[in-house]
Amino acid sequence: MRRALVVTAVIVSLVGVGSVADSVGLLSELVPWPMMVSAVPMAEVRLTAAPQEEITGLPVASGLRYGLLSLGNGPDAGVALALATEPTPRCWVDQDSDGDLSDEVEQLPTMQIMRYTYGWYVDVAVKYTIGEATVRVMHRVSLLADRQLGSSGYSLLYGGFCYRSGLLDLNGTPIPVALGTLRNDARYDDLASLLIAVDTDGDGTIDMLPGSVDVYEPGGEFQVGATLYAVTSVSPDGRRVTVQETGTGARRPAIAPGEPAPDFGMTTVSGQSLRLSDLRGRPVVLLLTWWPEGAPCTTCGAAQQEPVRLSLLRDIVARYGDRVAVVVV
Repeated sequence: MRRALVVTAVIVSLVGVGSVADSVGLLSELVPWPMMVSAVPMAEVRLTAAPQEEITGLPVASGLRYGLLSLGNGPDAGVALALATEPTPRCWVDQDSDGDLSDEVEQLPTMQIMRYTYGWYVDVAVKYTIGEATVRVMHRVSLLADRQLGSSGYSLLYGGFCYRSGLLDLNGTPIPVALGTLRNDARYDDLASLLIAVDTDGDGTIDMLPGSVDVYEPGGEFQVGATLYAVTSVSPDGRRVTVQETGTGARRPAIAPGEPAPDFGMTTVSGQSLRLSDLRGRPVVLLLTWWPEGAPCTTCGAAQQEPVRLSLLRDIVARYGDRVAVVVV
């Protein structure tokens, strides 16, 4: 799925730093991920019988447990929450971060992953200290209540579920970009945990699917055309980002219609080494996943195409013989 970004970004002129200029961009408000480009780790919330900070308006429910979500870098100890587990888990989260739970609605689970595992998505006002100012930014948090084996108690996990999108002015060209973080505390200034998705191929959109040519893992460079860039700094709230040109590189392989397939090596069932490039000049049917004949597809919805059947492969071989190479991985 490819999504064109709706951008509300402000572009800032290039600022000279030594002999290389930094490109500085101010990105839009945080947006929930349409699909995660990488697995986001979740941290456990310490639950106690009494609130861990002074809060008012405690909900009325039996067996309440209290916790704090460590979010942002503001002066607050965290975002307070209360969890009740009977008959099914439900929670109250201080979404406006004012220390009062009386104005918060009871959050019923939005999903049930397994028999005793429940999840929520909650929008929370996260406090950030930027210089001498404190700002509040809405951030979507994922919560997961998991029943402990052999008991009636639940553990509670949380993680982030947002990214910022906008434009970067790279050499006079506005380039769509999105930033996410693998940290669960909603801080974006840790470059080693920073996920970046950028319009690498120049088609005006960002493909956020895992493995896309537009998605880059933390700690490395990203590429636009032949030019390589590195993120040099990000503000804690992720709004201000600076990048610096670092050199040039070969065009990044893209797995997309019309693009040449990236070369890779394999070992055949007879033990021979083979590379995809060894089959150059012949049409190749490359099947990366397949199901036994008649088996249902476990990863695609009913509206998507039916699973590939072995009979299709037999038809291809019967029709084209040695003129077509069929590679099943």
